[in-house]
Amino acid sequence: MHLLELRDVRAAYGNLEALHGISLFVDEGEIVSLIGANGAGKTTTLRTICNLMSPTTGAVLFDGRDTRGAEVHELVGRGMVMVPENRGVFARMSVYENLLMGAYQRNDKDGVRADMDMVTGLFPRLGERMKQPAGLLSGGEQQMLAMGRALMTRPRLLLMDEPSMGLAPVLVDQIFEKVADISHQGTTILLVEQNARRALTLANRAYVMETGRLTLEGFAADLANDPAVIEAYLGG
Repeated sequence: MHLLELRDVRAAYGNLEALHGISLFVDEGEIVSLIGANGAGKTTTLRTICNLMSPTTGAVLFDGRDTRGAEVHELVGRGMVMVPENRGVFARMSVYENLLMGAYQRNDKDGVRADMDMVTGLFPRLGERMKQPAGLLSGGEQQMLAMGRALMTRPRLLLMDEPSMGLAPVLVDQIFEKVADISHQGTTILLVEQNARRALTLANRAYVMETGRLTLEGFAADLANDPAVIEAYLGG
């Protein structure tokens, strides 16, 4: 059984269909990348997976259960969480308070403390800025905070939407290193990313999306050597 499976999913904004019957899966322990140009439907796919949008037809299954009708907080409680494209930090709250927001459904105080230590070990910069308002962090630090807050939920599946967007190359390197570290700790990841080269280097498998349809899929290393992918996304 796949941890996440989409079966012939369609989704729309009003009368405009944005996803045209997509099917994909993510297995426990994988990093799976979804690559494509702006407007291809990648973010819509993530929003549909976590029920910020409802599919018009088809099914989204998480751990074998249809997610239709589930509230977002219920999916978080079941182990699915998204790091959004805009990072979504609470600017006036401190770094510490932002991290605690990730644990708002938990009542295991010892576990929360242990996970706080884990997050600040993974992102030492956050540990140095625990009392600082999140709005004063740099873009890279805010991305780290968004990832750390998501980890405070103890996710089984982490949905990541464009984690490198707007970051300097040196920070992109750091963020992708942390994504790899999170994977090595046992978290399954579905990564939406415009930086196709980095995404394919990191992932086990990948899908290519164009105008709301999946056009290619396979092992990431194979797609990185596919002439069509090289031409369209890798600057070939």
